[in-house]
Amino acid sequence: MALSSSNCSPYTWRMYTHTGSLEREKIGLLRASRAKVPAIARKLGRDPTTIRRELRRSRPRYLGYLPSITEKDTDKKRRTPRRQKKLDGLQLRNLVFWKLRKRWSPEQIAHFLKEAYPLDTDMQVSHESIYTYIFPSIRFKNLF
Repeated sequence: MALSSSNCSPYTWRMYTHTGSLEREKIGLLRASRAKVPAIARKLGRDPTTIRRELRRSRPRYLGYLPSITEKDTDKKRRTPRRQKKLDGLQLRNLVFWKLRKRWSPEQIAHFLKEAYPLDTDMQVSHESIYTYIFPSIRFKNLF
């Protein structure tokens, strides 16, 4: 597939990959030499947004970009599992199942819950959580 250079950014059609240790070191060296974000992005063949995001992750900010600290923080975040919200509450589960029986999609249910219960996060759930919960139930025929 050929891309026209007149209407596309040079970064279009490129799959995002996380920055690695070597790239972080290069960003740190270029940033220490006062290189601007667009220049760093060109040099590394990355989108400027990726570089900005990486620089924003660095802590503490008053010390500037420190690749080693950023690497440690990234490793720590990668190892920390995210808590997936389940349909734990009886009221939430009953409401979701009632909507599913009425042939609502998980996306419609999630949107409805967000609108109906804007301040009650216990009564909100993402469509991904609904799918995660109902697929095993469908497989073992115990949903309804």
